[in-house]
Parts: sequence; C-alpha cells; structure tokens
Amino acid sequence: MESDGIEAIRAAGPYGAALAREIDAWIEFKGRTWTTPHDPITDLSMLRPDLYTFERGRVTVENDGLTVFRADPTGPVRLVTDADLPGRGRGDRRPHRPRRTGA
Repeated sequence: MESDGIEAIRAAGPYGAALAREIDAWIEFKGRTWTTPHDPITDLSMLRPDLYTFERGRVTVENDGLTVFRADPTGPVRLVTDADLPGRGRGDRRPHRPRRTGA
C-alpha cells in the first residue's frame, strides 16, 4: 500500500484515521514509503468485525518456514478472507493470500 491508499484510509472516518496512524508509524519505523498493513487490519477487524468475512482454521509452520492455513471449523484461528472497506468493494482480492491446503 502506497501513500494514495493510506490517504484514502485516513479519510474514511475515525476508524480510518486510527488505522492510518498505525500504518504511518510502521512506515516511519521501517524507513519506507509503502507497507502491507497486516497488524492495523487486525486491529480494525477487532473493532469492526462486521466489515470482514472470516474462516476458522489452524495455522502451522512447515519445516521450510512457511505458514500454512488449514480450514477447520473448530480451529482457534480466524482468517480474514474478504473485507468490505470504504473504497474497496467486497470481493476485491489482494495479491497476497495465505497458502492454504485442503481440509
């Protein structure tokens, strides 16, 4: 996410402004002009779960270091699979997705 996307988030009301502050802090810490806002998205999903679609499952770390999500309705992890955020329609897909395996 680059500055135009961050500014769109910032303009999206009080939750957007809070999320943008978290993104700004990370960008400043990393010394970059862009980021992939995983942690701020997590924060927003706890404040406004109605904006997200979740899937339950389990995450394991493979021997090669990759994390793998396995769908499991009794799993302890809730993975965000879709979002209905201002300026981004539900169903739009991000280029980065977790690696999944069959159930």
